[in-house]
Parts: sequence; C-alpha cells; structure tokens
Amino acid sequence: MESLKSETKELQEEKDKKEEELLELQKEVNKTKSQLNIGQSELDLYLSNQKSETSRLVDMQRNLHKAQTTVKDRKNELERTAEKKYLN
Repeated sequence: MESLKSETKELQEEKDKKEEELLELQKEVNKTKSQLNIGQSELDLYLSNQKSETSRLVDMQRNLHKAQTTVKDRKNELERTAEKKYLN
C-alpha cells in the first residue's frame, strides 16, 4: 500500500493543485454571474421605467389631440353662434 501511495503521490499533488485552480475559477465564474445578474436587473428596471414613461407620453399626446379637437370644435361653434346673432 505504501508503494502505491508513493507512486501516486505526484499525481495526487497535481490533482490537489488542479482542484485549487478549479475552485478559484469557480469563484470567478460566480462573481461574474452575480455581476451579470445585477446588470440584468438594472437593465430590466430601466426598460420598465422607459416603457411606463413611453405609455404616459402616448396618453398625454392622445389627450392633447382630444383637447385641441375640442377647442377647435368649440371655436367653430362660437363662430356659428356669433354669425347667427349677427344675422338676426
């Protein structure tokens, strides 16, 4: 058994070294994944805000158009009323 241990000692040391390297690489991968997740969350938040603000803008534009149409219609109505009064 001792001879087997001595024969594989070099391989065991190499294996241990590679496992340590693997742990360091896994830590780096986990750190990078965390940063990616944070970045994705921030992007999702910005896109959500943009979508909300875009929707608000569309509603405001629609309301502006309605208001302009209402003002135009009332102006025309007032002009017709003024003409009728003038003609009578």
